[in-house]
Amino acid sequence: HQDCSVGTENVHFADKEELFRALITQVLDQPMARVHAAAKSEADLHAKLFEMLWTKIGYFYSISRNSEHGQANIDSATTLAADIVANDRRTYARLIAGVLQDAMDRDEIDPALAGFSPKSLAETLIAATHGLARNDSLFVPERTHTQRVRGMVKAMIVGLSTK
Repeated sequence: HQDCSVGTENVHFADKEELFRALITQVLDQPMARVHAAAKSEADLHAKLFEMLWTKIGYFYSISRNSEHGQANIDSATTLAADIVANDRRTYARLIAGVLQDAMDRDEIDPALAGFSPKSLAETLIAATHGLARNDSLFVPERTHTQRVRGMVKAMIVGLSTK
């Protein structure tokens, strides 16, 4: 805001790094709240996993695609607040693994059919969702990325289905 000065900033934060870390936490918390909601939803496994993957990863790829400096800002956040970002990533992977474990417990899927545990499958889905955003080094359009993620989730569920 135009009414905010360096002195005003320092009343609430000890330094710029503390301010930056608070902003990173806020930015990470927004999509994570939606991921938590998706994990608790009554949706089928496909819809639930797609929402969890797209809500978080799609959000950040949208920033990267739509902003000239978006990727640089994300990279800076990853570097300057590495502990916050790492904790967020661990929480995210745990939530997805929990949904996969619940699906195993309901005998919907069996990740072991492809040599996965729920944890390793969650990590693979997250990595694949990141990879589906690009052709070589160029971002694909958001619609293409969305379609790819939906297709990947569906193929994974069909391939690991126990029914």
